Amino acid sequence: MDDLAFRDLRFHRLGAMRSGTAFSPVSLFANGEAGDAWVADRDWCYTKSGGGVYERVTTSGDIMARWKGMANGINADQDDVAKRPAYMEGSGTAWGQYDGVNDGLSTPNIDFTNTDKISVFTSSTTSVTNDRSLIELGGNYNSKDGLRVSMPSQGINSSASGVTGYKIIVSGGISMNTPYIVASNMTRGSTTPTGRLNRTQAMTVSRDDILSGNYGNLYLSVGSREGTTLFHGGRIYGLVLRGALSNLTEIAATENYLAELSGVTL
Repeated sequence: MDDLAFRDLRFHRLGAMRSGTAFSPVSLFANGEAGDAWVADRDWCYTKSGGGVYERVTTSGDIMARWKGMANGINADQDDVAKRPAYMEGSGTAWGQYDGVNDGLSTPNIDFTNTDKISVFTSSTTSVTNDRSLIELGGNYNSKDGLRVSMPSQGINSSASGVTGYKIIVSGGISMNTPYIVASNMTRGSTTPTGRLNRTQAMTVSRDDILSGNYGNLYLSVGSREGTTLFHGGRIYGLVLRGALSNLTEIAATENYLAELSGVTL
């Protein structure tokens, strides 16, 4: 994709930020909700020079040292050059490419201690058959008040102090190297979490225990567990992690946005 074509695509995707006429996930954080939205785009993905200067990616194949949050400016970084994913473009889309070996990014702590509710949205593919961490809040979520989205089962897990509260799992398998949109509302309490894949495919919920209290002040690993294991293999087009439940209108709008990023037809 040449620079002019990609600039036209970028303008269309991020039109809400410039004209106010289209949906942007930034609107999900208008009331100060914790979390952020990350999209693979030349405006939000950065390389890092040998002198330590961050610069926006300019072409497909650039190595990502930083993925900047659109709403709250929460950056997901990788200081180790050998562990950085690649920024890629093709067929009218852009994504972070994770090698399944050691690629991953990590944010500073994100403070979710004032809420027991989180909405999570992802747009991604997988190229590996065994489960890996697409994102994980709190390092190993099994010992923190966090959560994990895994691939390729597209499982969403939430735990507290080693107790698995519930799991949302796709009913049936997914295809390798095929983009999927996941949307889920999760409440740490008696409310049953909900989840869906590409808007229509059901996700089943199993409950082991009822969680209590709020989420933690935790960092987010992107593409791995704690940057040391369960490395994701495949693409990540976009992520949204919001410290609030999203209503049906917000869910549908976010799904549509992520579907456009990844070329999914909903």
